Amino acid sequence: MNDDKCIIFNWNVRGLNSGARRDVVRGLVNDHRCNVVCLQETKLACVDDNVIIQTLGQQFVGSYFYLPAQGTRGGVIVACSHDLYTLQSVTTGQYSISAIITSRADNSQWSITGVYGPQEDQEKIQFISEMCSLRHQMLPSWIILGDFNLIYRACDKNTDRVNRGMMHRFKSALDNLELKEIHLHGCKYTWSSETDSPTLTKIDHVFCTKDWEMNHQHSYMQALSSSASDHCPMLLSCNPFHKAYAGFRFEAYWLRLPGFAKTVVESWTKPCHSNDKIRVLHIKLARLGKALRSWSRKMVNEWKLRTDIAHEIILRLDQAQDRRQLSAEELSLRKRAKHKILGFAVLKRIKIRQRSRLTWIKEGDANTKLFHLRATARRRKNFIPSLATANGMVTAQQDKASALLSHYTEQLGSSPTRAHTLNWELLDIQRHNLDHLDAPLTEEEVRGSIFDSPAEKAPGPDGYIGLFYKTCWAVIRNDLMQALHQLYNLRAQHWNLLNSANIVLLPKKEDPTTISDYRPISLMHSVAKILGKVLANRLASHLNDIVSRSQSAFIKGRSIHDNFQYIHGAVNHFHRSKTLMLFMKLDIAKAFDNVHWEYMLEIMERLGFGQR
Repeated sequence: MNDDKCIIFNWNVRGLNSGARRDVVRGLVNDHRCNVVCLQETKLACVDDNVIIQTLGQQFVGSYFYLPAQGTRGGVIVACSHDLYTLQSVTTGQYSISAIITSRADNSQWSITGVYGPQEDQEKIQFISEMCSLRHQMLPSWIILGDFNLIYRACDKNTDRVNRGMMHRFKSALDNLELKEIHLHGCKYTWSSETDSPTLTKIDHVFCTKDWEMNHQHSYMQALSSSASDHCPMLLSCNPFHKAYAGFRFEAYWLRLPGFAKTVVESWTKPCHSNDKIRVLHIKLARLGKALRSWSRKMVNEWKLRTDIAHEIILRLDQAQDRRQLSAEELSLRKRAKHKILGFAVLKRIKIRQRSRLTWIKEGDANTKLFHLRATARRRKNFIPSLATANGMVTAQQDKASALLSHYTEQLGSSPTRAHTLNWELLDIQRHNLDHLDAPLTEEEVRGSIFDSPAEKAPGPDGYIGLFYKTCWAVIRNDLMQALHQLYNLRAQHWNLLNSANIVLLPKKEDPTTISDYRPISLMHSVAKILGKVLANRLASHLNDIVSRSQSAFIKGRSIHDNFQYIHGAVNHFHRSKTLMLFMKLDIAKAFDNVHWEYMLEIMERLGFGQR
């Protein structure tokens, strides 16, 4: 489905009788380039083209439908841009109005339902019943949105005064309809009583079926300013993300395709005219990446063609079976064709499994839809829609990139000259015998580090994952070892080619707004990661001696809970002995954000690390 331009706007406008309120709605629709709109509580008994032009714009004329208000209550408008969509099969209920939206680009279809829920309990029961009756009229790909005047979780209200019976009834209806709520970023609640001690609730929702979510995998919904209403507008973009990364990424499913090993050997064994082994390894990795991408495109296209042919053969044989009995050769051909289709499905599952990061689930233990939904959720969670900076909120891709670059350049950039140092003699730090850390790297160490590493962790700038090194170890080991030996001999003129990393930001909390709300992690080049793993394995047996016992986390055999148990015991001891004691808790969350290299080299020298 090619529906990337779909931008849905949902809002309880609290009446469209005012020209000023219509101007506000049109301004939001135009500013955010919305092409599907659902408005509730219009308080209009009749909606015509003039109302649509004033409220939404010319592009919505002739492509809308509405539920009339009952006096000064209710009223729903659902409209879409006639440039992109057509509306058909309109169904009207007491509290809802539904239709099928068809994309002009690819004729893909999905159902949409706009609702305005009543306020009285008895009417709410009727509304829920009407919702449940809609399912058989809707397409599998269905979205239902509006002001439901209902919550299905106690946390959707800021007080404990909730009707749990109605809440359970609503939740059961959603479960029976197999509807999932699209998460709203930016606001926890969507309605406010706007009093001195306001009641806050989340009664505006957007629900969808799994089919709709699968067809709109990149959808992202955010809250806008409530401006002219006491309800929060909701903006659902079906593809708000920046252009996908176009660099090389090693795909795990390539190992299942015929010709993979041959492509690797042919590319890797081509001559490389350089005496610098580090540069040679970099060139071979880059050259192999291009060869694998070219081979993959050819193989996948060929496999898709074979699958289409297999589908056609099966269809023709099924039709023939309606008229006569199939021969043994025809039955065998149909069986082989079905195996081909299943084989291609397995490849697709491996591919999306790698993107979902659910690597602990075996390929046959879950269906492809689970991996698709997981991958979609990961991308939606990691998307950064906006950033609050000292100069205000930035939303444009270039502005966000500039803000992040400025922040981390200041944090990770050049450090000022140190005016003071520590008196290491007075600190009397124990020196350890770490001479074996400077020993030459062995092939057994490197191989062990590779085969002990995860196969499908997120790749660095080079795009290679552990599975590649495990599978192709026999082909690449000589070049890899020569590059590492050259680095050991301190000839590292081109080490920067293999020592790069990507900084990735992961949200620390729900709905992050500032740069500090994101945790930066480093995705290293695969070769640098292998070297780091080898050195970490060498150092592991000494960590208990080198690192103070007060450091209870990140050391094998220690637990971060040890310190809490120690403090708990100390407090109980002094309490029982009636000893006067002052305990202080220091917040050192930012204490280790910056560590100077000069300090690191000094402390490592005092601990016994060699110059190498």
